[in-house]
Amino acid sequence: MKGHSGTEARFALLGPVSADGCDGPIVLGSPKQRTVLAALLLNVNRTVSDDRLIALVWGEQPPRTAISRLQVCVHELRALLGKERVRRLGAGYRLRVEEGELDLELFERHRTAARAHAEAGRHAEAVPLLRAAAALWRGPALAGTSATLIGVLVDRPCPAALRHALKGRDVSIEASYRLPELAALTELAVLERRRGEDEAAARRATQALRLCREIGHASCEERLAPFLQA
Repeated sequence: MKGHSGTEARFALLGPVSADGCDGPIVLGSPKQRTVLAALLLNVNRTVSDDRLIALVWGEQPPRTAISRLQVCVHELRALLGKERVRRLGAGYRLRVEEGELDLELFERHRTAARAHAEAGRHAEAVPLLRAAAALWRGPALAGTSATLIGVLVDRPCPAALRHALKGRDVSIEASYRLPELAALTELAVLERRRGEDEAAARRATQALRLCREIGHASCEERLAPFLQA
């Protein structure tokens, strides 16, 4: 697998697990390699033990060769991401991620800032932040990793947005705000991104239209029209 030069990177968990370097997308390998990367990303800048990584990749009955296979996965990740990124510390590994490089961190940042604006009545400032947060979702979280990793995280402490996604819930950022204008506009942003993906979009459009009418937001109604056509 071809590595990428440079120190800047982007890592994604809110959808298929992926990484990008200065030269573009980094081609990741097997689901096991993606699972190791995801486990390290969920513990950014913290050491994850060999035993923990093996349990997340292979479950309760790992093969006898698990430790050597883990070492191969990490060796490949170091070749792709750079030795300075993935380091051996004690009996585990640590992935160094800088501020702003992980989509989950950006999502939480946008959501927290939007909440602060909304609670202060600054709705116009909150809406673009909610849109930016919604745009970070590219599909089911942690796609391409092992079922073991996903199963462990569903009922364990982890960012609420990720936990909800792992339980199969829709990306409904607006639910936390309970403000009609924010709910309608954010729902519309999600719908526009998901148009044509599934039949649930029509149901969500109907709900969003009801919110738009409650707040008298004409531009919302106009933009919802394509979703409600037979």
